[in-house]
Order: sequence, then C-alpha cells, then structure tokens
Amino acid sequence: MDARNYQGGFRLLLTFVRYSGQMRSHLTIRRIILPCLVYGAAAAFSIGLTRAGGGVAMFWIATAMLVPLLASWPVRHWWPTLATCWVASAVATGTIGFGWELSPFLATANCIEAVIGALLLRRVNRRYPSYLSLPWMGWALAAGALVAPLLSGVIATVAIVWFKDLSASRVFADWMLSHGMGFVCVFPIAGLLIQARLLQRSILPPPEKRGTAVACLVAVIAAGTACFGQSTVPLLFLPILVLMYIMVFTDLTVSALAMLVLVVMGVGSALLGIGPLRLMSIDEADRFLFLQFYVVCMAFTAIPIALLLEKRRKMFAALVESEARYRLLADFSTDIIMVSGNNGEIRYISPSIRQLGDYDPKALVGTATEALIAPQHRAEMAEAYLQVLRNPGATASIEFLGITRSNGLRWFESHMRGIFRDDGAVDGVCSIVRDIATRKRRESELRAVSLTDPLTNLANRRAFDVFMASAIAIKDDDESYVALFDLDHFKLVNDGFGHATGDLVIQAFARAARGVLRDSDLIARIGGEEFAVHLPDTTLAQTRLICERIRAAFVHEGQLAAPQVGPLSVSVGVSLCRGPLEGVLRRADTALYKAKASGRDCLAIAA
Repeated sequence: MDARNYQGGFRLLLTFVRYSGQMRSHLTIRRIILPCLVYGAAAAFSIGLTRAGGGVAMFWIATAMLVPLLASWPVRHWWPTLATCWVASAVATGTIGFGWELSPFLATANCIEAVIGALLLRRVNRRYPSYLSLPWMGWALAAGALVAPLLSGVIATVAIVWFKDLSASRVFADWMLSHGMGFVCVFPIAGLLIQARLLQRSILPPPEKRGTAVACLVAVIAAGTACFGQSTVPLLFLPILVLMYIMVFTDLTVSALAMLVLVVMGVGSALLGIGPLRLMSIDEADRFLFLQFYVVCMAFTAIPIALLLEKRRKMFAALVESEARYRLLADFSTDIIMVSGNNGEIRYISPSIRQLGDYDPKALVGTATEALIAPQHRAEMAEAYLQVLRNPGATASIEFLGITRSNGLRWFESHMRGIFRDDGAVDGVCSIVRDIATRKRRESELRAVSLTDPLTNLANRRAFDVFMASAIAIKDDDESYVALFDLDHFKLVNDGFGHATGDLVIQAFARAARGVLRDSDLIARIGGEEFAVHLPDTTLAQTRLICERIRAAFVHEGQLAAPQVGPLSVSVGVSLCRGPLEGVLRRADTALYKAKASGRDCLAIAA
C-alpha cells in the first residue's frame, strides 16, 4: 500500500471535518462521531482481515451494527450518521481495500444496504413489537441478510467488475455471503445492545447471574480454543454443543455474545491458518466459504432456540410473579378460591375453606367437588360446570347449599370460569365461592317483612293475595270459605281516643282471631281495620261457628286492651271460595255491607 492511498484518505477525512463544522448545532456527537468510529472499525476489520484472493471481504459486519441504530431513530435524523459512515467506508476501502477509485461506489453500496435494511426493520418493528418472537427475528434477518445485500450487491458487483478483472458471479456471490452471514452473526447482539440503550436498561445480567455468565463465556472460549486452536481433530461440533448448554443456563444476551465469540474465533483461526479447516485440501477463499456455511448452521440452530428459551424464561418469570400474587390473594381472601379438573376433582382450594366449612384444604385436594354440595343442587351445579368447560371465556354463577364438615347446610354463591391453554384445550375450572348465608337470611327476613303486617305480625294483603292465588285452584267438591271482618265504629275510636288506642284495638282483634283459628287457617290484615280469614275444608255451619267465636273473643280482648273505649264489636261477611279471587272478595264484601246495614255486630252470608 503506497503513501498516495493514505494521502487521499487524509484529504477526504479533512474535507469532511471542515464540512461537519458547518452543520447545524442539533446534530450531536453521538449521531456523528460514535457511529463513524464503530462503523469504520468494523469495516477495517472486515476488509483488512477477511479478504481472500484480492476479492471482497468474506465477513462484513459493519452493516449489522448500523442497521439497528438507524432503525431506532427517526428517518430525518439519519443523514449525519450515513454521511460519516460513508466517509468511514470510503476511507477503509481506499486505504486497505480495492483502492480510491472504487471507494465511492462501494461506500455508496454499503450505505444503501444499511438504509434498506433499516427501513425494512422499521416495518418489521411495527408489525412485531417484541424482539423475542421468532417471526420478528426471521423477518429482520431476511431484511438485513437477504434483501438489503441483494440490492447493494448489484451496485458493488457492477463497480468492481468495471474497474477490476474479476468474475461477476463470484463477486456477487461473495458479496451476498459475506454481508448476509455477517449480518446474521452480529445483528442479534447489536440489536440487543441498542435496544437496551434505548430502553435505558443494562445489557449486563443481574448481579446474582453474572458469575454464571462469566463461567459460560469462559466455557465457550475454552470450547472455541479446543476446536479452532488445533489442526488435528475436527471438533466443529463442540462449540455448538457448549452453545446449546449456554442458552439453557443463561439469557439471550449472553447466548448472542457467546455466538459472536465463536464467530470471531473461527474467523481468527482461518486467518492464522490453523484449526480444523486446515484438514480440508482447499484454498483460502473456499475455507472462508466453508466457515460461512458453518456459521450459518450455527446461527440458524442457535438463534431460534435462544429466542424460544428466552421467551419461556420471561413467561415463567411472569407466571411465578402471577402465582405469587394469586397465592397472596388466595391465602388472605375471605372467599374460597378453588381450581378443579375437568372431572370435578379438586386440585387446589384456598385456606378460607377452614372458616367457611371447617375443612382442611390439603385434605380436600383430590376429592370430588360434588361431595361439598347438597344433593338437591348437584345437578344444577354439574350443568353450570359443563357450560364453562364448553365455552371459553364464559362465566357461570350459581347459588347452592354447601355441606360443612359438621354436615350442616350453608348457602354459597359460586362464580366459575374455564381454564384454557394456548392451544384451546380445556384444563379445568377456576371457581370463586362466597358465603352468602347472611345475605340469604336477610333476603328471608326482607321477604317476611314484605309479606307481614308490622302492627299485628299477621299476613298482609300481598301475602293473602299470593296465598289465595294457589288456594283458589281447589276442586269444586272441596268446601272452603273467606270471611271479611271489619271493626265497628273504628273511626270514632281513633278520633276519640287517639291512634295509639286504635292500634291496641287492632292488636286485640289479631290476638282474638289467632286464639280461635286453626293452624291450617289464614288470617291477614288487608286494610286499616279490615281483616280477611281463609277457612279451608270447612262447612258453612263450621264457618259461622268460627266467626261467632272470633266476634266473642274480640269483645273480651278489646275490653282488656282498651277498657276506656267501652264495648267493641265487629261485622263479618262470608263467601264461598269459588271462581277468581276478585269475585270471592267482592261477594264477601257485599255480605259485609249487608251486615253493616243490619246494625253491625253481626254476620252475613253471601248469596
């Protein structure tokens, strides 16, 4: 290499420095100087050490370092970096490569290759945000190792063949192989470094794993030395074997770095003329081609496995974290959390089953869920269970009586959802079971309140209507009667003695009626001072007798409850239970008015 090459490179670099001083102030050093130094060093390494037979460099790694960097920036910020890298590529080619006459063309081809690779990588990033996915890595390698070198190789081949007496097919093939394989080998680690820098994360393993990472790198260096440091035994399988173990025990970053170390050692052995490639009776260029094939096999074996293992590590870490949260919630939740298999066998049940059912959660694992459900609710529970097993994402809710350890019954509410794997196969049911005994008791109390008259604790009009709706459906040959009782002159009691005294009178009638009626009879307060009595399986004579006894009992109870009022009386209208309830009550009410019109304190029978 003569002095004119260095002088030409110095003049080109000086011109660029003068021009860069006139650039706008927002172009920072990290977008100009650092990429130029890294790209220039990578280009010089490839050209100076891996050229064989005066052709192109057999391992071109500069593009793999530049593409992920460009892809991480907006396109409008590319030109300073591309300008500096163009200069670095031209200087490397002019000083230690094909010479200055070809340097502008090859530098242009290299920069075009980087631009195409970065643009394609940006499209890949938009479609596959995660770099841990196999589709992302596959498309990224296809863009940088195949499409981009294919286009830049045409420009480079035309320029080289124009100026040099070389075979166009050989130049193009060497260009494609060297740029493609260099991208495959370097891009994974370069992409990881740049992504970590953009996310402001450390590329180094956590402190507790750094010892393992160092041991793995030492192991891969030892394996590489044993393979490439001797020319007697072909041990090309050994580095790949060690690399597989490294991928199992470390993360993706260490695996990518270990693969890069092996590539560097392999290239170094080829340059020094040592290693298993010496056993092959081929020239230097063919040795590089075989080494490229070896690197391709290693990369396309290691990279997918490393990505899958890294993805599984992250999934496992997320699963461990999720399980820790789940266990914390389950252990301290007042609800019962239960996981059961497709056949209903309990696989896990939370400790809250101790408080709610007095069971030992460990003793329940492996038992059937139906053993905890009252027999009358097992069929309904089984149907809900099948529903969630058949419908992914569906939730079933059911209220049931559960059996406690003391064989008592208690109301529970269960919300169930099927557990489905990624392949869609069902893998059991997760249930949250809540104690609703208090709610059921309150509902019962509210139901009772809604059907009970608060003053007398008798049934109210709503309860009477509900009961009579079913009682009216009695056969024609069954005899029953409805009697309406109305307290005589009750308004005078309220006006003369106050509502408190009126309430005492109403309560006195309720006590009197309850003391006379049978358990099968129903009495309800259906108005202010009006009461209805249903007398099933009773003849008219028996009905008359019962009503007269109530009238007599009321006179006695009323005198005890409100002696200041004086003698109390009640009028009665009786009707046979036939036809709709409205008709029965209308006939009884007509008979009641008849009794009132007859001077009160008497009983009238509807026609």
